[in-house]
Amino acid sequence: MERMGAFEKPEYVPPRGFTRSAREKEKLANIMAYGEDQPKIPMKNIRVRLEPLSPLPDRFDELQSEIKDRQEFLKEMEAIGKGEQYRTIIATEISQKVREMELIDKKRSLELQHMIEEDERKKREQMKKPASGIPKPDVM
Repeated sequence: MERMGAFEKPEYVPPRGFTRSAREKEKLANIMAYGEDQPKIPMKNIRVRLEPLSPLPDRFDELQSEIKDRQEFLKEMEAIGKGEQYRTIIATEISQKVREMELIDKKRSLELQHMIEEDERKKREQMKKPASGIPKPDVM
């Protein structure tokens, strides 16, 4: 019997299974979680949600409005007769805001200066390169 191959086992080949797609898996997960399949969200709605709502306000502008608010508050307090009580506090707060504005201005000035220097360096490098055929317009 051994010579006839009765004890040899055939190579195991697993049956070709059915694989589920990602959408079908999501559908089954929704049915298990919510009892029904959730509608598919269109991609354009997702992109709209992912875009930032609005740019962050500029800190310098915020400081300006805060200073204006402090000055208006002080005027209101002076109008009702409590100006002396708040004058030094408000002056201190305003001076802190002005100091922060000066730091922001200094930082922006340095960044602008670096950008100008970089632009001038690039222009000098272009001037050093030999002209090749057609001149390129100088556009800023």
